[in-house]
Amino acid sequence: MDREKIKPSDNLRELIPTFEFSDNSEKLNLSDFERILNKTFKEFSVVSNGGSGNASFILTDKNERQSFLKYRTHESIPWNSQRDKIFEDYEKDSISWIYRRKNGSWFCKELFSREATVLENWNQIGLPSPQLIQSDYSNYLLLEFFPQAETVASMISRDRSPRLINGLLDTLKQYREFANGTKNMDNIHMDLHLENILYDLPSDSFKFIDPGVLVKKDLSVAEVDAYANLFFCYTVLSNYFLGESVPQNTRQTIVSNYVDMLPNGMKNLMQGLNKPTPQYVMDFFSELKWDQKIQWHNSFSKDKFDLVQHYLK
Repeated sequence: MDREKIKPSDNLRELIPTFEFSDNSEKLNLSDFERILNKTFKEFSVVSNGGSGNASFILTDKNERQSFLKYRTHESIPWNSQRDKIFEDYEKDSISWIYRRKNGSWFCKELFSREATVLENWNQIGLPSPQLIQSDYSNYLLLEFFPQAETVASMISRDRSPRLINGLLDTLKQYREFANGTKNMDNIHMDLHLENILYDLPSDSFKFIDPGVLVKKDLSVAEVDAYANLFFCYTVLSNYFLGESVPQNTRQTIVSNYVDMLPNGMKNLMQGLNKPTPQYVMDFFSELKWDQKIQWHNSFSKDKFDLVQHYLK
């Protein structure tokens, strides 16, 4: 997609950063933003309204070209550091401990900066991903939009043809050839799972999206890559990330082929870092009756740990 032809009117760069991004605001006021968008684009639709520190929009210009706008908004949930410390104490022995906590607007500011940088790197080397059209690396991202795309997680629930699986594996191999041995944290997809890989019908191609997620800063690039690889393997094996209709042999084909793409040194590092969610973590969230957390941590259970270790050997 041609970056120059899609570029919105020149005032977008000037207008969006003039908003006040207050961590104390209670909700996103869309009215001013809508007036600006209506001046700039023929039409737009709201995808999300700012419930997690950012809002997103599909924009359509007068020539019917579409783009995707992510806009940093506000602190969505009052920050409770005491509560967060309790969660971190319980999650320190699981894969969750590597991720930095989401702190609404502040989190999105850093996340937008990282996503813009990663996409810029991926665009330069030709890794299939949305084109970064415009960003101030802080408050907004304007990205290429794929109106006829579907997540691989959704597709694979009904289509497990060799064509789809082989195309997915070829795309993953292209990513691993770029990421293997990288010294740059901003080359790594830190949230790699099949919901974050699109299949675009018109171009008959796969696209990596949403490379974000922020990890603790005391980890090396190799450790972050190892944890991201482990996360991918677990998500493919988990019903929380893939529907129950996806059979085990399909999941295991994807995981085993992905692991084969990794250097031996990376596999060894992953074996050392890999560990299942401890039972006390499951008990803690069960007492809280927090079903989503229970399902999340159950994705990293002992049976899946054993499978992942098997493929790493």
